[in-house]
Amino acid sequence: INTILETAALDSGSVAIDKGEIDVARILADALQRAEIAAKAAEVRVENKGAAAGVNGWGDEERVGQAVDHLLRTAIKASPKGAAIFVRAAAGANGWVEVAVRDKGAGLTQEAIVQALNAFGEVNRGLDRSFAGAGVGLAIAKTFVEMQGGRFDIKSRLGEGTIVCISLPPPQSAAKPAAQQLR
Repeated sequence: INTILETAALDSGSVAIDKGEIDVARILADALQRAEIAAKAAEVRVENKGAAAGVNGWGDEERVGQAVDHLLRTAIKASPKGAAIFVRAAAGANGWVEVAVRDKGAGLTQEAIVQALNAFGEVNRGLDRSFAGAGVGLAIAKTFVEMQGGRFDIKSRLGEGTIVCISLPPPQSAAKPAAQQLR
């Protein structure tokens, strides 16, 4: 129900973004705690491979948390029993903060990625696992990230899994006037 409400809010343009400096490591830790029950039910493990304190970015704390929640739920649904899902948050290129979620599921074709990024696209992998629900998690995560000036990237290989990376601007970029950012 929450996913449908988020989609409706995005469609209507009524989603507010409250940007500020955010502690991405804490957001990731909170999202991992929320995903724990779903991971246990799916018989997969979610491992934090790095999110040191002080990994700060610029964005809306609530919306980044929701985006990470969607990435984790999607990875859990895509992963076979006994699989590990790896997550990390780290400072990336040019000070941007990167959050990556990697699953060892069946992987996605380019066509399936495009379909998954469409608001109500359902990705189905035949006799393999399929995404339950409205199939909007990746589309919502991408929208939330891009609304904040962030970047969203998916890389996948059939039979090997998928990695989704979101990148958020560093906190100091928001404090600089636009003219200084271009230099």
